[in-house]
Amino acid sequence: MGEDLPGFRLRELTPDDGPAVGRLFDASPDSGLIRFRPTFQLDPYLALTYDGHQTGVVVEADGSSGPDGLVGMGLVELGEIVLRSERTRFALLHSLVVHPEVRRRGIASSIVDWRLARARAALGDDAVIAATIQKSNAGSFAAASRWATQFTRPMSSAAIGLRSAPLGAEPAFRVRPAHPDDLEEFAAGYASFHAEYDLWTPGEVRDLQEWLDLSPVPDARNNALWVAEDARGTLVAGLGTTEARRLTVLHVESLPTSIRLLNSVVRVIPKSRSMEMVRLSRIWFRPGAERAARHLFETIRWEARHQGNVVIATFDSRGPLGAMIAASRWVPRTAFTLAVRAPVELRPDHPIDPVQ
Repeated sequence: MGEDLPGFRLRELTPDDGPAVGRLFDASPDSGLIRFRPTFQLDPYLALTYDGHQTGVVVEADGSSGPDGLVGMGLVELGEIVLRSERTRFALLHSLVVHPEVRRRGIASSIVDWRLARARAALGDDAVIAATIQKSNAGSFAAASRWATQFTRPMSSAAIGLRSAPLGAEPAFRVRPAHPDDLEEFAAGYASFHAEYDLWTPGEVRDLQEWLDLSPVPDARNNALWVAEDARGTLVAGLGTTEARRLTVLHVESLPTSIRLLNSVVRVIPKSRSMEMVRLSRIWFRPGAERAARHLFETIRWEARHQGNVVIATFDSRGPLGAMIAASRWVPRTAFTLAVRAPVELRPDHPIDPVQ
């Protein structure tokens, strides 16, 4: 592959690459509608690979064409996904970065080819492969069109500010952190909620426990589950939170004028433009429990003050989560699309879960 890119060499990502990866991200903010870059809070290699499911490729330059050192990288995550009610292995392509000084030289295409080859070697030619692309990132769409067989409808990703005060008591239901003996009931509710979804992250008890145990920092809990229970103690809603600031703080480089003006009125992105994100995932609620789900979400907007300064929720507007989250139209948001290669077509009228 390096012979096709004079002055550059592709090789596998290694633990020693951490500092160079950090410098590459600093020099290469995302080029979508909202420009941002992550500021790593620990070694970048550890931050990107601590879950043990990641492998990646980097591109080195010899200085004859652009800057010395790493000028590109991309990761591929091997895991499982539920597609049309069947649990199957899949690969997620993510974290594609190319230094601005060497773009349009075939580097991104070479990174994509390397990751596709790695995914097919591990999973076979019929593997489900996906990549998340910010809606306005034309370059990433062009790169994905070389391998993807379909693109999903955009999913909304909203940055929602924290509450300034807790909610009042609600006699019909109670919100609390999940206990270990809640996992079976949580998993059942989560699976039932996603029965009509086409793509979603598995959430059996063993999946939930593995996710809860993941942390980049020894002896520190990074992920948590929360539940809402009714007066009889039955779980009626649940969600997961991730304290992303242990890994990265997202620095917003620039905003479209419309979002910048909105943010000056409804402050979500801090004046420092450093977003300490609390990401929501594994969200579900039982039929008829919309009020409890909404209460759960609003409670998390208060509880998240211990983990960051903004809540990030990404969801498919065709599904029921929009009503639970009910993000105001004044809230800064962007949209993401999934590029997908799969042996079967996604059903156009069925929602999907954000895979990122």
